[in-house]
Amino acid sequence: MSTPSAVIGHDIGHSAVKTTAISKTGSIVKLLIPSVVCSAFSISDEAEAKRAEAETVVIDGRAFFIGDTARTQGGSSVSSGLTEDWIDSPEHAALLVGSLNKLANHGVDTSNPDLVLGLPTHLFTRQKARLAEIVRRNVTANDIKIIPQSMGPYYEFMLTADGLPAQGRSVDSESWGVVEIGYFTTDFMLVQEGRWVERASGVCSGVRVAAEHLVRLLAERNITIDLVEAEEALRTGFIRDFGKKHDVSDLAKAAADLIVTEVIDTAARLMEPFARRIDGVIVAGGGGALCYPLIKGRWPHAILATDSRFSVSEGMRRIGLARALARSMPT
Repeated sequence: MSTPSAVIGHDIGHSAVKTTAISKTGSIVKLLIPSVVCSAFSISDEAEAKRAEAETVVIDGRAFFIGDTARTQGGSSVSSGLTEDWIDSPEHAALLVGSLNKLANHGVDTSNPDLVLGLPTHLFTRQKARLAEIVRRNVTANDIKIIPQSMGPYYEFMLTADGLPAQGRSVDSESWGVVEIGYFTTDFMLVQEGRWVERASGVCSGVRVAAEHLVRLLAERNITIDLVEAEEALRTGFIRDFGKKHDVSDLAKAAADLIVTEVIDTAARLMEPFARRIDGVIVAGGGGALCYPLIKGRWPHAILATDSRFSVSEGMRRIGLARALARSMPT
């Protein structure tokens, strides 16, 4: 195995691609790209066409727009991958390739990277080999590692940014729960002294359920928004309505309560037997801030990841770097 050009943590979520790497100059690059894809087409405006070039990808001879370009230009034809088998779709491949292209545009050497990607816990065993095969078919990589995505926040906590054991942390003697609240699913995991405890792992609905409910609540007030707007409104409490910022925080809270209740109930069912004896619970993911106060109220040793939306991709990058360091050690 050759030396990687870069180590990249790649969290291809149903709401957004979060990817983390180190640039050629040594700076950390974090990119968030909406997981929106549509067929590409000719754009007459020269400035917009130029912008679209950076978000145009060809998969199996078919051109796609991804990210902001797809969201802006695609209208009702966009795809956002809200199915469990979307890793087999050309849209998923377009997000994989397109996000690596955008990393290259931000100074990351993507010519032969070590890639770490994740899958929801309940799909990991069934889809890990297939995802690795798809990645190999679409990109050139020195090494490909697929992990349960909820391991990302755990690795971010247990390792330094250089891929070394974090001071004061011990994989062999500590046990941690992880609640990773994503858009499509919320993943739960228990790592006991470095070992994944499968019976304490599971899944429930993600932020999508709250976003869909907010869409319905606003429709009752004759305001039409899409799921992308709804997810943003859950975080900000506002939408744009005919040139004005419209406060929807009351409805956003009512919608968020749905997912918070389900997350708390599922967390209790899976982790309550272990919670008292473990060192803590890491709350992460794009919906982490929504649920953290109630999780903290139930389990006082819960902590919120520093940058919860990027905690999965950053943890992937760190374990990828640790793997690269281990390979470089003399045997």
